[in-house]
Amino acid sequence: MRQPIMYISIISLVLLAACSFMASANGTTVSQEVKEYSEYDLDMKSEILEFEEYHITIHYPETPNTQINQTIIDYVNQIKSKFKQESYQAMQVMKSHSSHELHVDFEVLHESEQYFVIHFDETMDVGYPDISKSRTIMNFKKENGQRLETEDLFNQEVDYLQALADLTHEKLEEEFGKEIKQNSFLEKATAPLPSNYQNVAINSGGVTIFFRDGVQPEEISLKMDNINEFLHPEITVVENEALHEAAPSIEGLKSININGEDVKRPHGENKKIALTFDDGPHPQKTLEILKVLERYDAKGTFFMLGKRVSYYPETAQEVVTEGHEIGNHTWNHPRLTRLSRDEVVRQIQATKEIIQHVTGEETTRVRLPFGENLSAPYYGTMEIVPWDVSVETWRKENPRQIADTFISEINDGDIVLLHDLEGSTPEVLDLILASLSYEGYEFVTLSQLEEK
Repeated sequence: MRQPIMYISIISLVLLAACSFMASANGTTVSQEVKEYSEYDLDMKSEILEFEEYHITIHYPETPNTQINQTIIDYVNQIKSKFKQESYQAMQVMKSHSSHELHVDFEVLHESEQYFVIHFDETMDVGYPDISKSRTIMNFKKENGQRLETEDLFNQEVDYLQALADLTHEKLEEEFGKEIKQNSFLEKATAPLPSNYQNVAINSGGVTIFFRDGVQPEEISLKMDNINEFLHPEITVVENEALHEAAPSIEGLKSININGEDVKRPHGENKKIALTFDDGPHPQKTLEILKVLERYDAKGTFFMLGKRVSYYPETAQEVVTEGHEIGNHTWNHPRLTRLSRDEVVRQIQATKEIIQHVTGEETTRVRLPFGENLSAPYYGTMEIVPWDVSVETWRKENPRQIADTFISEINDGDIVLLHDLEGSTPEVLDLILASLSYEGYEFVTLSQLEEK
């Protein structure tokens, strides 16, 4: 009798293991599906490069989908290559030595279970009277990371361009009246041509058409009821299905005034310097910097980008919790001298408001991108903060060489400029603080430096 019992026991164990395995496998499948169709946990990547010939500021998202990330990186590399080529050609033609600029920023327009849609704004200034402005819309299928061009969204068996043009004209006439037909520029910009409809974005309940730069209005939205018969059979948009609609922006903000006075730095007997950090916060690198500062009982002032604060509020809060100061470094690091007065105001005010919302701190200092002056006179409570010591050769030297350059140039009462986004900053900072601590320096915030 023992042998049959043994067989039964073995069979039971096998069945239990099989059930357990199937349950585990099913659980894994469900978990993967939930993860695949949940809202993306995004990282914000920023490339900020300053050279004598040109300035580059590019912000872009990093998603959990490697295929989407590769498409975005390819786009970033292509636009950088295009800018450098046009910058070089412009310098040959105009023989001008003024610095050129590339500025790229993004917003997540829409995210649902099926789609992820990004809007890139591109500004390219290579010295010509007219600054080039453009946009790029990317629609992605989250299932496989495929980018959907406009032709992929619509049924190729119908004349979708003519349908889009007709629906666009109807929408414009509905919103702005029949006199819109007399606008020849708008008529050309909405004609049924591929170049006019290359930036079409999926949204919750339809699509949004973005027109080329200079066209007013800049965009219109068409509801699913109007476009459904022209869409590709595999494209499904469910009204109110969106997980995410529109990232924080700088539009519609209150007015603010600032001035251009330098920071007062009276010198006393005790040697002090103010450590300042630009372009953050960064979820890893900023925290590494905080650890180095803590080891030397040092304090610093972090000039943050408003858009990065909106992505990494916990990091910004940690800076304040550790006893450091936060300053304003604009929303997304543009060349302010290229902007209108209202645009400059929005850049600074949006950053001031997001910092106060996240940390409870009201910032009173601003550092302007690339160390430039404002494009117009401002007066008020914001104090523009320059710097005394920085190193422009971060990417050409090792941390020891960079630190030695800093150490050789720093004097009592100086404001020192470093950057959160530079990978070697924590190591360079450690070397600087170790050497200057030995020389009796104290490392303070800007407020503490002014008290000296």
